[in-house]
Amino acid sequence: MATPPVTPSPDSGNSTAASAASVNKSSASWTPQLRLSFLHACQDEFRKGNATSTGFKNVAWTAITKKFNEVARVSYNKAQLSSEYSQQRKLYVAFEKLKGQSGFGYDSVSGTVTASSAVWDAYTAVPAHKVAKQFRTAGLLNAAILEELFCGRVATGLFATGSNDPHSAEHEVDENGESVEPDEVLRGRNSARVLPGPPKKRSRNQGIIDSIGQLTTAMAKPKPLEQALQHFNGEVGASLPFRDKLKISQQIQMAGNAELYMSLSNEDRQNWVNDLLDYEL
Repeated sequence: MATPPVTPSPDSGNSTAASAASVNKSSASWTPQLRLSFLHACQDEFRKGNATSTGFKNVAWTAITKKFNEVARVSYNKAQLSSEYSQQRKLYVAFEKLKGQSGFGYDSVSGTVTASSAVWDAYTAVPAHKVAKQFRTAGLLNAAILEELFCGRVATGLFATGSNDPHSAEHEVDENGESVEPDEVLRGRNSARVLPGPPKKRSRNQGIIDSIGQLTTAMAKPKPLEQALQHFNGEVGASLPFRDKLKISQQIQMAGNAELYMSLSNEDRQNWVNDLLDYEL
């Protein structure tokens, strides 16, 4: 007789018998092996074209849940798996943003982010950067799979594709992958507006301070790639099927294409996309 699937105990990485009630809990216990099995199931559906711009189709979630439970011999439900998927996206977003922060470097051999203790202390002291603390001593687990699942589908600034998916990031998202509500975004932008005052004499120190401020502002502006993907997802490619949208996103990410895309008029951008897809939008 086949052994019925069970849910692992929070106290052990091995599968043990669990009560039926535990299956209905929204949280679940995850060992490294369980998490890898889950991501492999997601990866399979992604490669079959069953992903959406913000997650997976319902039929894909059904297949993921079934395959994962069979392979891992557990009884997790869709809500538990969806929650873990969201958590993995948060980690990916936080790690990618960290790699681009001033003062940080990236060791491609070890797959870790590097920085001085002072830089780490200052960065992780900010409550919004709490997710990044774990990357001080380790890299991003399962980085290659997460790169395949999320690259081009999430951004550390704007991710502009609407959806009914509960994990959709229609608005701005922070480095934790959390959606920022429109009114919060608006308040943040308004707070940055300063009315010009009367001209003042500039001292040498003030000139240095202003230069630093201008450099900081320039560094904070969205990069061409981020701008191009944002515009494409929100304008030209908004109505495209996922496969076509993914194809164009990959083309935009090729060297020089983001700058080219942003230099074109809206009509020329659409013609460029038409040429790549060989049909009229």
